[in-house]
Amino acid sequence: MAILFLILLLFSSSSWCCHAQQLYINNKQMACSDNSSSTLGYVCNGPHSCSSFLTFRSAAFYNSSVSIAYILATDASNISRINGVDDVVSTFPDDQFVLVPLSCSCSGGLYQHNASFNVRANDDYFKIVNDTYQGLTTCQALAAQNSYNPRNLSVYLRLNVPVRCACPTAAQASRGIRYLLNYLVTWGDDIPTIATRFRADEQAVRDGNNLSADAVIFPFTTLLVPLTSEPTRDLIVTPSQPAGPTPESGSSSTNKGVFIGVGSGVGCNVVIKLMIDNVAVGKELMPHRNNNIGGGASTSNSNNAGEESHGSATPIKKLTRNRGLIIQEASIVDESLETATATKNGKRKHLFL
Repeated sequence: MAILFLILLLFSSSSWCCHAQQLYINNKQMACSDNSSSTLGYVCNGPHSCSSFLTFRSAAFYNSSVSIAYILATDASNISRINGVDDVVSTFPDDQFVLVPLSCSCSGGLYQHNASFNVRANDDYFKIVNDTYQGLTTCQALAAQNSYNPRNLSVYLRLNVPVRCACPTAAQASRGIRYLLNYLVTWGDDIPTIATRFRADEQAVRDGNNLSADAVIFPFTTLLVPLTSEPTRDLIVTPSQPAGPTPESGSSSTNKGVFIGVGSGVGCNVVIKLMIDNVAVGKELMPHRNNNIGGGASTSNSNNAGEESHGSATPIKKLTRNRGLIIQEASIVDESLETATATKNGKRKHLFL
């Protein structure tokens, strides 16, 4: 009898360990046919309900407390309060992280915050999940909680949207964890940086998402950040980016960060960055370039560098540094270097360089 009791005790302890941590989604949401358990939501392994938080990036149509509250079915005044905004209709700057307080509860064995969404023309689950909800839910979760044909959604059809969230386990609560913030991973993120930003313990972040020391995290996925107190606005303000290492330093980072797999859009920016890094300020990019351009049409000499002949291209004269932009004679040559767009598996991604 004593042996049987020990076996049952060991079994129950093993089961608790397995469910004490949530599984990181690990980019599986990109394939709507992948029905891994991690794509459906976080398992209920703590209290039935709790207060929770998530991050949302302000975007077109969803750039105020009231519009964000509308699609996430939460209180607009709470969004304004925690983000230090005067009223619910004031707009956030484009692409700014916004803290969103919400309630989280257990439903069918999974934690979720219940929202709803009216289908628009040309919408499908993948587009709704990624373009509107930014990865805070998955097409697998939508399919599991809506009995509609995902390939034939009618306009104005109302969908149940299970927004991902989680509550602290008893073990986390015993260590002072009061909230789990559902953080949207973006380009350039890594676990040490995320933990530092939210004043969280790095190992607690890894443990809370069942991630090893060398784990890779992906953009457009969610990561649970254990917090001992309510997050504040200063935690989401993007810090100034430090200057990159000089060519002479040869330094490199060993941290495992966000996995990046992009196309030619980023390649162009890499080439331009290399040009900037290797051409001294005030030096000509192509000192031996023939000024006779465009089949006989020529540009004027240095005294009339700002004028160009019809039918000819304007030669690049000099490169200067000005907040990451390439400037030709004080005019912007390319205004899109700070953001690039790449498409992967049919999903539009914004890269923040």
